[in-house]
Amino acid sequence: MPDSAQSAIKRDTAHARCVKVDAPETLASQLRQSRDVVHAAHAALSPYQLSLKAVSQGVEIHGDAPAVLVMQRWLEQIVDHWRASGTHEGLDASSLKAVINDALKRDLVLRLPGLPKPVRPLSVLQHAYIEALLEGTEPIIIASGPTGTGKTHLALAAGLSLLDTGKIRHMIVARPNVIEEGQTMTPELRLDRVYDEGFAGIEDELNDLIGPEEVRRLQQRRRLEVTPVGRLQGRNFADAFLIIDEAQNMNVRRTRMAVSRLGENSRMVLIGDPNHCELRNDGQSGFEHLLKMVEREDFARIIHFTVPDIIRNPVVAKLEALYVQDASSS
Repeated sequence: MPDSAQSAIKRDTAHARCVKVDAPETLASQLRQSRDVVHAAHAALSPYQLSLKAVSQGVEIHGDAPAVLVMQRWLEQIVDHWRASGTHEGLDASSLKAVINDALKRDLVLRLPGLPKPVRPLSVLQHAYIEALLEGTEPIIIASGPTGTGKTHLALAAGLSLLDTGKIRHMIVARPNVIEEGQTMTPELRLDRVYDEGFAGIEDELNDLIGPEEVRRLQQRRRLEVTPVGRLQGRNFADAFLIIDEAQNMNVRRTRMAVSRLGENSRMVLIGDPNHCELRNDGQSGFEHLLKMVEREDFARIIHFTVPDIIRNPVVAKLEALYVQDASSS
């Protein structure tokens, strides 16, 4: 696809759309009645919404724009095959996956203000996640799931872009301290107020996204702050985008403190993996507690990543699956 076509799609991908795919009536009838088509599409394109409607000489596709785009490409491919061979072979999940992968590489790439490089979601869920960060209205977004699914990287990318466009004035990235085995507990550590080597991963991501010079410039202008979560206490953040990384390592009391920092026109992203909680005799994980409390509230959006969503490295996905299997069996 030409760059101009990609550009036309790049920031309008999460809005509802309706398109018609013309098809011979015999094929259109089969497509409209095929439960396999609908099931495969819903499973592969979740959490985006999608529906098919019977119309004369074709099928109408309704739903969120990324899902409609993919479904349109898939059905057009099937129609082309039908016209060439008289069969609808290829109407299966593997061919749909190929269309999705092609769309992610071309049409669903995001060129965001403030970022020198395009953001390339590697899964439908990643695309839905960053769209929720950029376009959503919920004050609270919770990204839950295993390491390697892009939760932190995409949240940082979204925050930096929102900062560049002026939609927010401040971006705050915080994380709790984790007490390692054998490490001496100090009052500062207990209060999550130590800037330690645990922040290296966040620093690496920021440097990769905009470069170390721009990171320093934003920090010097007090527009970007990377801080231990304990240093949020007593503060109020207006016109801000707050990211709490490794949120599973906060207890209920610390989580309550963090979420209550939200001021006017601010949003907060809490990122965590419930299976990697490293709290030591400090009560229940506030991350899981919060997930259960807000799952039916309209002010919160929850994105659940799972082991198949790991994109860091195929080996990481296999290892995480083995750890999950081992934990459940023991």
